[in-house]
Amino acid sequence: MKKKILSFRKNISILLILILLLHFDFLAVNSQNSLHLNKVGSCFLVVGYSVSIHGKYAYVTNNDGLMIIDVENPKNPKKIAEIPTEDAAFGEAIVSDIVYLASGGSGLVIADITDPSEPEILGQINDGKISYRVAIKDNYAFISYMGDDGFGIYDISDLTNPSLISYYSDSRCDDVKIIDDVLYVANPGAGLRVFNISDPVSPQLLRTISQSYSVHDIYITGNLMYLGRYSDGVQVLDITNPSNPSILDSIDDNDGGESQGVSGNETYMAVADNYGIELFDVSTPSSINKIAEQEIAIVTNEKGTTRDPIKFEFDFDGTIAELIDTAGIGGKKPESLAEKKAENLISGFKKQFIIARK
Repeated sequence: MKKKILSFRKNISILLILILLLHFDFLAVNSQNSLHLNKVGSCFLVVGYSVSIHGKYAYVTNNDGLMIIDVENPKNPKKIAEIPTEDAAFGEAIVSDIVYLASGGSGLVIADITDPSEPEILGQINDGKISYRVAIKDNYAFISYMGDDGFGIYDISDLTNPSLISYYSDSRCDDVKIIDDVLYVANPGAGLRVFNISDPVSPQLLRTISQSYSVHDIYITGNLMYLGRYSDGVQVLDITNPSNPSILDSIDDNDGGESQGVSGNETYMAVADNYGIELFDVSTPSSINKIAEQEIAIVTNEKGTTRDPIKFEFDFDGTIAELIDTAGIGGKKPESLAEKKAENLISGFKKQFIIARK
């Protein structure tokens, strides 16, 4: 029996930045022909891990499950419903009007989103591992597990009764993507792994691209693959031959941020890091260049956390900026920092630990 979902189960709050990464309407050119990133709109949730755009809706995973956001008007996105899960949902894949959720300790959750305002859970399987990311090939779901549990392969021919049919052990599996009969696995410790999955039940490892160590996030557009690699920056690969990717270029701008997520098209690559959004020109993929960035801090009004809002204007390397978050600064708590004057607030703190908005 299908399980009905109630919309607006909880009030939530966070800045939904990832919508911007998938819509390039935030680009603007001034009279000096310099490129800027402009925020189009925002929607507040508790937290967000991953986002997919399907039709006029954004589907965002977070600690409560899957949030469904109407983005028909990008300047005023609105949450219309959610699919609650017992554990946090980290990854999602959408095929037709079916969404597959990698829901942490809740396992694989399958839901019908034909009517996004009233989604319905169809089936679920929990095999005791922590599901992290998901990719779909025909009647099979490939689920990466958090930690050192590799990935599992599930038969989803019956959406109401998915079943685990195979398992591949690996030291790490942070992301999974599929092109035709090729599966890509992000293993930060080893590099990008490439599998032949012409027989989905028995994946065959073809090669590991060790030069792509630290890989955490994979994004594919046309014949290009973008890799987010934490503090090692980003990488662009040619996948004209899907089973044998070749590295075209790598870049690390050494700004202290870590590349957490990548998105884009064959002209621009957008990167979400600790500070906000960076934009790269990849029109010549063998020579990528950063052309714009915007620092964005995410804060909540949740009491007792190091993300309590603190607002001080101060001179930061010759620029007047506003300190709005002090998470992780030398173990200091916001309430103790708030007692200090603005000019003393950043004394002794490293630049990369200060989230400021210019």
